[in-house]
Amino acid sequence: MLQFSARHILTLLSVLLVLALVLLVKQSYHQPEPVPSDPSKQSLADASVFQDLKWVSCHQVAICAPGTLGQGRRQEGIWWTCRELYDHMRRSKDCLVYGLGAGYDVRFDKQLATDGCEVHTFEIAHVVLNAKAEIDKFIEVAALHPGVQSKKHPTLNWFYHNVGVDTEDNLAKNVLSLPTIMTALGHDQRTIHYFKMDIEGPEFRIVDQLLQFSDRIMMLGMEGHPFELNDPPDFHLHYDALKRLESRGFALIRRDFKMIVDTMADNNVYAGFNEWTRRFTEQHPVMHDAFLYLATYSEMYFVNERFLTLIRQAEI
Repeated sequence: MLQFSARHILTLLSVLLVLALVLLVKQSYHQPEPVPSDPSKQSLADASVFQDLKWVSCHQVAICAPGTLGQGRRQEGIWWTCRELYDHMRRSKDCLVYGLGAGYDVRFDKQLATDGCEVHTFEIAHVVLNAKAEIDKFIEVAALHPGVQSKKHPTLNWFYHNVGVDTEDNLAKNVLSLPTIMTALGHDQRTIHYFKMDIEGPEFRIVDQLLQFSDRIMMLGMEGHPFELNDPPDFHLHYDALKRLESRGFALIRRDFKMIVDTMADNNVYAGFNEWTRRFTEQHPVMHDAFLYLATYSEMYFVNERFLTLIRQAEI
């Protein structure tokens, strides 16, 4: 006879609650007459959003710890770019990397620090779960900002700042704006070779701040979510942010479509219910549509064409 612990029951109830909330939001914000020809009205789950953007071809390479590629569906810790730009940044004596959001995995940050880059990881301490063992090795250094703890790896040029990033400074919520951070670190005029953004919701609002420094950002990897907590999806905001990036010279090289249930399973969260969830959504098309509508996200990888052109010309 199957026996369920209180933890199993609580987990099942959590999954059912997530399903119910997703369906509720889907019904609340569903457009009865969608216009497929207008990508600004489509979810990030719709390929038409990305077909309308500029793409550039290059030899793609995964930035990750050795042996990571191919492990698991989600493949946390892997971020992509062009081979030419990756080789250039590793040769650079002034390589600078920003990692907004560490979440469960800091392998990307550690790999680039191992490659010789100066890496700055920004994440609120209580979110750094699986990465805690790595961060605990760091030694406290001068604070990035009053009220913000900063630490440095004992051997690598890798810094961890206990702060989140948002559009305005608000230390009560432990967040700072990107301009405040860059000024405090003295990076106003430096090239950021790779800018990684995985901040679980407000990434599209951060784009406006990022554009203030866009001429000095070589590569951009960002995880795009269809909505923020307490806010309905704003597809026009998403599309407009992507088009503004394009207008500043950023071109897509890769886009990966992800399901949140895959992330849950690969992080051993609700893993036992993953297949049940898939079967349930297959049997109930409305729920399947709701998941496609909200329970998805896109990993998007951009390169600044100005840098790519300069590097390619130098190699001729």
